[in-house]
Amino acid sequence: MENIQHSFFRVKYAEVLPAQYPCPDCGQLAKRNSTGERTLQEPNLDEPTFLLVRMSVCRCDNVQCRRKYFRVPLPFAPPRVRYTEDAKQLCVSSVTRDGMPFCRVPDRVAEDFHLYPSQSTVWGWHRDACDRQDLTVDYEPWVKAQFSGVLCIDEVYDGPFCLILSTDPLNDVTVAYTLEKKTPGTERPKMSQAWLDRHLWALARIGIEPTAVIRDGLVVYDNGLPQTWDQSRCTFHLLQDITQDLLRAVTTYRKTLPDPPKRSKGRPKADAPPPPPNVKTEIWHHRYLWVSRPATIEQRDRTCTHQTHRCVGESDAEILQHLCVQHPPLQTIRACMLEVFGLFEDPDATFEDIKTQYDTMCQTPAYQANPDLVKALDHLSGDTLEKAFRFLAYENLPKTNNHVEGRARSFRKRQKSHYRLRRSSSIDRAMKAEMLRQKARKQARGDPVVRLRRKGEAAEPIPLAEVA
Repeated sequence: MENIQHSFFRVKYAEVLPAQYPCPDCGQLAKRNSTGERTLQEPNLDEPTFLLVRMSVCRCDNVQCRRKYFRVPLPFAPPRVRYTEDAKQLCVSSVTRDGMPFCRVPDRVAEDFHLYPSQSTVWGWHRDACDRQDLTVDYEPWVKAQFSGVLCIDEVYDGPFCLILSTDPLNDVTVAYTLEKKTPGTERPKMSQAWLDRHLWALARIGIEPTAVIRDGLVVYDNGLPQTWDQSRCTFHLLQDITQDLLRAVTTYRKTLPDPPKRSKGRPKADAPPPPPNVKTEIWHHRYLWVSRPATIEQRDRTCTHQTHRCVGESDAEILQHLCVQHPPLQTIRACMLEVFGLFEDPDATFEDIKTQYDTMCQTPAYQANPDLVKALDHLSGDTLEKAFRFLAYENLPKTNNHVEGRARSFRKRQKSHYRLRRSSSIDRAMKAEMLRQKARKQARGDPVVRLRRKGEAAEPIPLAEVA
């Protein structure tokens, strides 16, 4: 049977006509009784292509079988679909591999491959493909083999759900996740020890034993993580807490300044002098300068544009210098912030040097006289200082858990506009697809496996193909 070539479409013919075929219910061989036809559509870059298939219709002679007639299944198309398996895999890979939202897949395959599935059809294909995947077989052995020894852990909230994520920042993969839901009667989900224990059990099931774990300042991590793990505090979250206390110190001093004299009611006269500058307003508008790095101020290169300020037209560096000279308490706050920045800037410093600098800061009389500065320095007290500078003992240990934070932001973006995930099953499928996409991307690029190294150790990267 020959194919038909038309100027607007193409028709291809195929035959699946076995003389006998096992009954799908009882398994007894059934003879061909007649023939049937199915019309399928397959992808084509040039024109719409239809596949007309003739197949056997068999009759089951088993009297105990409820099925009398059945069509022979096609190896290249599941039952009750209008598209071939290639077309189905093309739409599914657009979501799982390319990361496209469901609403854009029909337009993409229609423009490129002359396929016209509906959005709900694509969603159903993606759902079935994800349900057939088993992470314990398809992903977990691979991620265990290439685990670097560093684990970033964090949680992200969305509605009633709490997604706990663990990632490997050195090899740029998601290690594991657990999805929790708030208990009935509570207003919002909150991280608990039970949720953390279930996530740790998931890591243990995979066989993940990290050498170092990077986490934020959540209290549940202090006693909930195993003591054998070398915990490292995220420097970004620590500096964030310290910055908030220093900004509170700026606000406290600003409130102690006298208010400017109030202007009389009514329209001012034409020859009336301009109102005196308000120093409190100037400090408020430029409060970010006391907690900014010098390099950031220089790189930003901004000038004041407030016409009522005395510092109009001046750069940020000049404003900061003038206000610190006029207000010694603000100079003390700025000096404290610069010393805190100095603790994290020298990568070759030892922990003993850091500890000495921190003890000197805590004993400074000017800092001890300000309760907000004392509270800011308390964020590094106890074993927090040692955890904050754990990266000094390693060659390639990250300072922050920004890697897992980025994965959490990606999840929130998909929640908002990409997948519209509002059920636990949908979230599980989306996370499964994302993790398998990471595996396929790394295998296609052939990225080497990176291991955590202590200072003084030298190890060559392990190719991913050797590990797999």
